[in-house]
Amino acid sequence: MHANMKIRLIGKEGAEWRTKHESYLRQAYGAEILHDFRNDIDGIDVVAHDFELVNEADLIIVNGEQEIGPGASMEMVFAKQLGKPVLTILPMRKGIHEMRAGKEWIHPFILAFSDKIIAKIEDLPKITDFKS
Repeated sequence: MHANMKIRLIGKEGAEWRTKHESYLRQAYGAEILHDFRNDIDGIDVVAHDFELVNEADLIIVNGEQEIGPGASMEMVFAKQLGKPVLTILPMRKGIHEMRAGKEWIHPFILAFSDKIIAKIEDLPKITDFKS
């Protein structure tokens, strides 16, 4: 990661995870976090706004610590179409990342639309080969 990188955090709004991750990314990397919370728009304008933020970002980080909703899924697909690197934070969680028959299993759609998968945000320094 480089200084002044623009990062788009994707996941459940208003959750404690966002504050924690934003703080970590700012302190560790001086990252600019692209916010998506706006109460002056709704409906299809929200989609356009969120896609605009994905387009502007250097890196997309998806919170898989909680359920990945339809909006987050669409933003992942859009990011991949744009060639943006997508990092998914995904600890072991039933039905999406678990052990099956003694092997690690990750939902195929998460695998297909993530460049890297890590268990927690603090594992980010180990990532050295992003395309950014």
